Formats: sequence, C-alpha cells, structure tokens
Amino acid sequence: MAKHRSPFRINVGFLISGQIGTSRDFDFSIPQINLNSDLALENLEGVIKVSRTPQGLLVEAHFQAYTAADCVRCLETFPLLLQWDFTEMYAFSRKKSGQEGLLVPMDGYLDLGDLVNDYAVLAVPMKPVCSPNCQGLCPVCGANLNETQCGHEIVEPQPESPFAALKDLLDE
Repeated sequence: MAKHRSPFRINVGFLISGQIGTSRDFDFSIPQINLNSDLALENLEGVIKVSRTPQGLLVEAHFQAYTAADCVRCLETFPLLLQWDFTEMYAFSRKKSGQEGLLVPMDGYLDLGDLVNDYAVLAVPMKPVCSPNCQGLCPVCGANLNETQCGHEIVEPQPESPFAALKDLLDE
C-alpha cells in the first residue's frame, strides 16, 4: 500500500546549497484536510517561509483554518477559526541543533506535517464559545437561551468560599 504524501512536504534542497540569507515562501491553500490528530480543518490557508542561516534552515509559518467545535455554553456546533504561528530551526549538524533536535534531512525535503498538526492542536481553545455574548442553556429546562426565552428565573450561584459571608459586610 502506498504511503499518502504529506501536502506539507517541501523541497528545500536549493536552499541548503544557497547563500546565507536566501529565503523562499511556500503558500498553502487546502480546502479540506484531516491532520494526524484527527483534527478536521477546512479552508486552510498559510505560508511557510524557509530561510538559509549559517546554522541551518529557519522555518517561519503562519496558518489559519476552520474546524467544527461545540460551544461550551450552548452546546451548538459552530465553525471555529484557528490561527497559529510557529518558528523552528532545522540545523545542519547535531552540534548546532536546538532543544527540539530538528535536523535538515539528507534528501533535501522537509516534512512539516507533524509541526503543522501539533501547533494546530495547540490553537484549539480548551473551552470554545460560539460568540462572546452566548447566553448558554437554561439550567432549569435546558433551552438554548440564544434561540428562546423560557421564562425561568436564573439565580446566580452563591460562592462556596467560607469567606463569602464577609462580602455582605463590605456592602454595608
């Protein structure tokens, strides 16, 4: 079975032998892609700039894409815009490699798929919200308060701190 070729595999062989300061931009526009982490992205747009330095190849990237997310307030699925950047150095030798240990491959091809995946996953918020003014669900009947007003009175929860009673003294 043939291995699927990564769309983020780029030929940088000409930069390896190029002069210091030489750079090249690689543009990406992918309508739909599933990354290694099973993160489904749509309308992925991005640019990767690879620059030749004395130590190796400097990779600077900027991406944006949409993914389906569930709002933590109203539980509705919505398209979430993700934006992420990263900068990594691929060294010519182990001595010059950084903490990540990224080395320029002998064949002159960088496969940045794992980096794009890792940074995309980090761009997903822990608690996505469909909009800043999302009203969430009614705690009594579960109705989506963005779509309907159910008429239940919502009482703000009281803090569970043992010092909550002292707050009343400040109000006097």
